[in-house]
Amino acid sequence: MNKFLNISVAIVSLGLATQVSATNIAYTVSGNGSGFVGTQSFSGAVSLTTVADIATQGQCMSGGTPVAGCRYVLNSSTDLYIASLGHFSLTNPSISFVNNAASIFGFSEIYPPFNGVNTFAFVDILTGSRLFAAWDGISNFGPIATDLLLNNGLRPFAETSGGALVFNQQYEFSAATFSATLLGAAVPEPASWAMMLLGFTLIGGTLRRKALVQTTTRLTA
Repeated sequence: MNKFLNISVAIVSLGLATQVSATNIAYTVSGNGSGFVGTQSFSGAVSLTTVADIATQGQCMSGGTPVAGCRYVLNSSTDLYIASLGHFSLTNPSISFVNNAASIFGFSEIYPPFNGVNTFAFVDILTGSRLFAAWDGISNFGPIATDLLLNNGLRPFAETSGGALVFNQQYEFSAATFSATLLGAAVPEPASWAMMLLGFTLIGGTLRRKALVQTTTRLTA
């Protein structure tokens, strides 16, 4: 049964890093989870912080058609903090995205060799509060109380500086807090982003709220 709606994320323009400075934004979500990083197990507090240049914001696409209200940014850094283990970063590039229609926010790892997108964390998917229904994704927001879904997405793991990040269950929920904070002017984007070609296509996942609720009911029944 399909639990995810696959979307293609088309990068319209990266500006080739010609700007003198960038306005960065930090997204932070904190909750709880359990699983493994490499051979180290964890269970407890987990937080994820990504930083992105707001100028990299692009339009989500599905089969060549724009997804209304869905936008993403390219993360220049990620920090995964697990209270019992410490700090880790994602070793692959990543994006953060907001989908106003679904009222969700998510974090996705871009993995080789087919430039797939593995969405491993979703914010505000069960409360029905419509927290992200009108947010532009690149302005100050929160902090807010919400929920967090940690999952293994379209891959069995995400790649981190400490090894493969694997969650114990396909779906693992927790109460959480979320915030987005503009950081102002910063250094230019890394040159590696400038090498990415116009029209580079990524394959990602946006969660279907109804299907997720039905799946969760079956898993917990």
